[in-house]
Amino acid sequence: MSRKGTKKVRERLEGCNQCTVNEYEPGQGIGGHVDTESAFGEELISVSLGSGCVMEFREVGGKGRRKDVWLGRGSLVSIKGEARYKWTHAIGSRKTDKVGGKVLKRGKRISLTFRSVLNADGSGFMEYVDSGGRVGPTLNSQARPNVEGIGVVDFYNNVALQWTHTRSLRGILWPRAVNFLGSLPKG
Repeated sequence: MSRKGTKKVRERLEGCNQCTVNEYEPGQGIGGHVDTESAFGEELISVSLGSGCVMEFREVGGKGRRKDVWLGRGSLVSIKGEARYKWTHAIGSRKTDKVGGKVLKRGKRISLTFRSVLNADGSGFMEYVDSGGRVGPTLNSQARPNVEGIGVVDFYNNVALQWTHTRSLRGILWPRAVNFLGSLPKG
């Protein structure tokens, strides 16, 4: 990378205050999602170390549009604008990717995802609705089932101190899991 390119990357990363590190073995992936709109800023930056893979983008709303992007070894992808808010992104759970007519085997991949965590009071907040239907900084009405408190939340609190700031204070507590557990018969 040129000095000019390195300077541009450094300037973009200076606005980030959080980094998530994920390790993917061949065959592992992550389902389609939009990173929590009310917790993180307008741009996500992901650096791929080790093996490359295909990142799948799908338009939100069932329009069926899909774009596959090859993330090569050492690549950097910036997700912002419509790609950030109106498209899900995923890494398929498979051991190979098809790129340019060739089948490429995956190796171990390390993903560094840089984000800007927004203030819990919503400052720096855009006018939009979370995919869970919540608007603005008034996100504390969701109740957390005990199973998440015992398992998931305890794990997150032990592994990532940012969890409380980026999720719990906003009441973003896995709404689909809450809905599913709430639908089960008591007892």
